Amino acid sequence: MREKKVPFEYSRDQYKIAIFISGVDCISCKLRIDDWQRFIQDLDSTAVNVSFLFIMDPIYQRELYTVLRAYRFSTPVCVDSSKEIRRINNMSLNDSHIFLLDQQNRIVGIGDPIVNERIRKLYKKLLKN
Repeated sequence: MREKKVPFEYSRDQYKIAIFISGVDCISCKLRIDDWQRFIQDLDSTAVNVSFLFIMDPIYQRELYTVLRAYRFSTPVCVDSSKEIRRINNMSLNDSHIFLLDQQNRIVGIGDPIVNERIRKLYKKLLKN
């Protein structure tokens, strides 16, 4: 499977949601694309300038590409099979992490807005302010 490299500028965005997903056997189970697409659409309907960055180190890259294509997932996904981004940021190599970042890439929120309603409300509140 040939990778596509697409330049994407994140520095203009007021907020970013960085989603780090660790290597897993079942990509579609862990990624929950339907839920993320609904959340992204929900935030798109607001005036908030927020972008999403999925950083993954899948066990099976071919499965990741197949799942992304099947769901027509158009949000950028970075494949970090060497886990270099995690190492640079001193993050656990085996856990998944989700951060809400401000324009200077400072963490202003931590948690998964997909599985936790309280976190989803917190993110929306932080994005409105």
